[in-house]
Amino acid sequence: MAQEECLILIAEDEPPIAEVVAEVVRDLGCTPLLAADGLQALEIARARCPAVLITDLMLPHLSGAALIAALHNEPSAPTAVLAASFIRPQNSCLCSTRGHMR
Repeated sequence: MAQEECLILIAEDEPPIAEVVAEVVRDLGCTPLLAADGLQALEIARARCPAVLITDLMLPHLSGAALIAALHNEPSAPTAVLAASFIRPQNSCLCSTRGHMR
């Protein structure tokens, strides 16, 4: 029986950061899917149904928080991890109200 592929979507607009995260994902035995902006990430998530989404908070075209919100009601919504170089208290409420961050 073939093992199901582990897909992890990385939404990051800084290529060096995206590549470091992708390398960690590969080291874990999963396949990274890279998106350089929020809209591209939304399209990839809907087409490929990744198990996990790692997204930057500040992305072009669609923010990480808006991306998570857009995928929230999808039948195959991935587990979302919101990452940023800094998270201010006013930004943390974006996900904590949805039960994603405490």
